[in-house]
Amino acid sequence: MNKLKSIVNQFYSNNVISESVNISGRILLIIVFALISFTITFVSYVENPTGDEHRYLEFANNLTHGFYTVSSNINLWNGPGYPLFLAFFKLIGFQKLHLALLNPLLLTLTLFNLMRTVGIHHSNRFAIVVGVLFCLYVPMYSFLPKLLTEILTLYIITSLTYHIYKYTTNKKKKDLVLFGFYLGFLVLVKIIFWYVLIGVIIISILYFLIRKNSSLIISSGIAIIIVLPYLFYTYGLTSKVGYIGNSGGLSLYWMSTPYEKEYGDWHNYTFNDHQKLKNSDVIRSNHEEDYSRILKLNSIQRDQEFKKVAKKNIINNPLKYAKNISMNLGRLLLDSPKSYYYENGGFMKYFQNLFLFVIFLFIVGVNLLKWKRLVLTNALPLIIISLYLGLSLLVSSYARMFIVCVPVILLSLSYCTKSILKIDITFRN
Repeated sequence: MNKLKSIVNQFYSNNVISESVNISGRILLIIVFALISFTITFVSYVENPTGDEHRYLEFANNLTHGFYTVSSNINLWNGPGYPLFLAFFKLIGFQKLHLALLNPLLLTLTLFNLMRTVGIHHSNRFAIVVGVLFCLYVPMYSFLPKLLTEILTLYIITSLTYHIYKYTTNKKKKDLVLFGFYLGFLVLVKIIFWYVLIGVIIISILYFLIRKNSSLIISSGIAIIIVLPYLFYTYGLTSKVGYIGNSGGLSLYWMSTPYEKEYGDWHNYTFNDHQKLKNSDVIRSNHEEDYSRILKLNSIQRDQEFKKVAKKNIINNPLKYAKNISMNLGRLLLDSPKSYYYENGGFMKYFQNLFLFVIFLFIVGVNLLKWKRLVLTNALPLIIISLYLGLSLLVSSYARMFIVCVPVILLSLSYCTKSILKIDITFRN
């Protein structure tokens, strides 16, 4: 009897207590992270909207009045996902500060999603380590007080990753449905993911034809159902099937620039020097002819014409476009180089992106080399991010676009080490 009692006591001391300590550590990390995030938001908050905040708030205000854009001046610059999110809370009385305070809550939920996803394949202690690594990613904190899509996107991406990882282990249709829901909502928040979704649909069809597995067909179908109402809405405005937004043309136009000392970074419709922009007279001489002609068109025609000019530039100057893509990678990671804008210390702000990008390349390489060990549903978040990064390089990019990839890189690394490389990382009690 004493021996049995000793075994039971040893079990509880070595496993149950250890596990409870690990869970307590996870909760403690979440609490500390939440306090830091809320503090940063309070301290850094600015009442007057800046940059793209104006547009998101305008769309949200439109939605609270029963419309998204007016047919006389169609504006589909971004998807309705984030404005819908803001509009819901505006309808229940949230002011701009309250809306900003949703960001630290979403970022805390992102950390929670990240650690519980790692916990599917690893111990709680390993999940805490990955959580700490995420907390040490500095660039995301600057977006906490801003009404931009990055923080919501981080939450959505970790949510869809959790549910597709979970489906791999429990095969519950609920997780497939939720994965599809989050993927569809992601398209509405960041319209570039519409083209990623098309890639996922193609993969789903091939997976079904080769493996006779319809799981990804179900998820893709759910995602399409989420996006369809908006596509019907844009069709009613533009008479174009699958029209997702009118911002791509201008971005591709700048990315395709054939002029030397222009690196493909985006500019707006004005060519005047200011505290950030220099040598605007050079931009004017290179682009005023295109602009003076194209700006006379309506917004949808303008988008199509910018795309037309961009395609012509790419066909006539493919090597220059390739060079612009290489420069675009620098902007995607470090917010540099810029053609006419003064540099703003992007390397110091985003230097962590370099290390994460190397890790991303390593993970992609391992997945390709060890493809026979690959479970497609677990690899799907990495495929989604890979498609997103590839598409982002083709149009004018910002470093903030890379931020949303960070959780998937960390999660894919944790999955890759154990399930593909068969490295079991453990920590002593």
